[in-house]
Amino acid sequence: MDGRAEDHFAVRQYRDGQATVVEVSGCVDMITAPQLASQLDLAVDHRPAILVADLTSVTLLSSAAIETLIEVQRLSAAIGTSVRVVGREHHTARPIQVLGLDQTLPLYPTVSDALSEPLSAT
Repeated sequence: MDGRAEDHFAVRQYRDGQATVVEVSGCVDMITAPQLASQLDLAVDHRPAILVADLTSVTLLSSAAIETLIEVQRLSAAIGTSVRVVGREHHTARPIQVLGLDQTLPLYPTVSDALSEPLSAT
């Protein structure tokens, strides 16, 4: 990584009704994936009906990041939380689709789309 501004990792979360949205930006690699995992774990601890991982501003989604998403899906399923992933760029949505994970980690083009999908649909 050459220190470009778009590669700077950041994560924040906010509530939207019964949902928690975790907004992620920058490079999610083996160094930053544990920080993402911590934020997602905190969100799961609050047992939202819906947990949205917004990857719209992610510039790199590594295998460590994908493993983190799979683990949060597993934990969330055990408590009845629906996990939804927002990512339409080739470097976010494409790896999830190629691995066939979009069957268990539903992909949406926008946060609004992810939030508007009925709970029974996921």
